[in-house]
Amino acid sequence: MRRFLRLCKNNLSIIFALSLMLVMLKAKGRQPMATVTISPNVVDTDAPGNINVPAGNISVTGFTGSRTYSWSAVSKPDGITGDVNIVPGFLGSAQFIGFNALGTPQAISGIYEFELRVSDTNGNVATTIFTIVQIPPVNSPPLVTIDPLPTSDLLLPVTNVLLEGIIEDPTNEISTSAWSQASGSTAISFPTIGIIPIGTRTTETDINLNDLQPGTYELTLSSTDDGGLTGTASITFNVLPPPSSLAVSIDPVMNPESPVPINGTITGINELNDRIRYEWTQDPGNPATITLPEAAFVALGNTEQASSIEVADVPFGSYTFTLTATDEYYNVSEEASITILFRPPVVIEPSKVFTPNGDGINDEWVVGNVEDFPELAVTIINERGAIVFEAQSYATERWNGLYNGQAAPEGAYYYVFTDTIDGTEIRGSFVLLR
Repeated sequence: MRRFLRLCKNNLSIIFALSLMLVMLKAKGRQPMATVTISPNVVDTDAPGNINVPAGNISVTGFTGSRTYSWSAVSKPDGITGDVNIVPGFLGSAQFIGFNALGTPQAISGIYEFELRVSDTNGNVATTIFTIVQIPPVNSPPLVTIDPLPTSDLLLPVTNVLLEGIIEDPTNEISTSAWSQASGSTAISFPTIGIIPIGTRTTETDINLNDLQPGTYELTLSSTDDGGLTGTASITFNVLPPPSSLAVSIDPVMNPESPVPINGTITGINELNDRIRYEWTQDPGNPATITLPEAAFVALGNTEQASSIEVADVPFGSYTFTLTATDEYYNVSEEASITILFRPPVVIEPSKVFTPNGDGINDEWVVGNVEDFPELAVTIINERGAIVFEAQSYATERWNGLYNGQAAPEGAYYYVFTDTIDGTEIRGSFVLLR
């Protein structure tokens, strides 16, 4: 026993050295632990769009050789139709495609987990989990728009005018869509619109406007998604005929005697215009009111319109009537008027003898009843054909027998009474005695 203890004592230094060498050798072969982390490692998303993990968000430790990065899907919500597409990048960066509602497969709400694995050429390996939480999108009504027309006033004829409707909904599927017509004289044929998948943009709601009649048209495009929300858009436009070059005339009336027809004519009407309104009116202040026809519209296709009224059994006096034509599309009017004097027949009694001798009797040439016809002008001529007297109304101005300030000589004189309204004449003669 003593010999053994002595032997151990002598070899203690050797045993310690061997133990120290063994510890050093073990320490020399041990590698540090490799790790990989992503910050942040959980991302929430509530809107369509791809998810990116930049290289700057990835940290690695404990790797001694050339590193390799690889991504793989670990878990996904029930019901998704395929794997989310992963596009790897530099030093572990990645883009996750499939969370865009327009992508394929379409992402649905839930939790998606992806593993990032990092390894090196010395056999070191580390993994970490990256989580994406897809929050259900909030439903919004479909976005419905109608492209405006170049002008809100379309001139006839309307041919191949394209009206384009657009429907878009990034959150839900479109279940029903339809055009409707609120106003317009021509029924428009609308296309049938089927179900539109989520996120799809459609321009298949075009309307080709053709053969429309004049009028104001209001159209609405509505769309309802499978969440029950509806979006609408409306457009209003006018279909107008080309402007008309209106002209109105009334035939003159000579020697009016009851009944009197009054004939008017409207020309310059565009054959496509069905909103030419014409009407007879009577000016105020007439001795009596005449019953006139109701206002009317020129029939479509007419380029000229005749219209007549008849005036009969009215009191004597002056009557004025107006025919007006109005283009109601363009608020343009033209008119013509006529004034007619209804009076008894002109009956005057010119004196046959005139004695302007200053005795106060028959010193002016007397014309019986002339006071009732102030419109009668007169011209008096001597035997040599010289005009000795003129007046625009003999009812207000009489001849006193003077000619150039001197007493006119005795003899025969001739008169011409002219109706200043209708131009008729009354002729005769008388004798001047002193």
